[in-house]
Amino acid sequence: MEEKGGGAMLKIGDFAKICNTSARTLRYYDDAGVLKADFVDEASGYRFYSPNAVEKYKKLVFYKELGFSLQEIKKLLA
Repeated sequence: MEEKGGGAMLKIGDFAKICNTSARTLRYYDDAGVLKADFVDEASGYRFYSPNAVEKYKKLVFYKELGFSLQEIKKLLA
């Protein structure tokens, strides 16, 4: 974990491992506005996530398994 944006943050690769997904999937969800990174390094564009985002990711997966669209999930997680 690194200190970014005022708190302990997980690099996208570490967050992906915890969530059992790929960094590519997380970038897709970020770009779609469904699961936004908590901090993006302006110089490198590297994404960081708070440990609390794991629960949000779990909810996203749950809703996907129930058949909700990403647009519907975005509204549910807002």
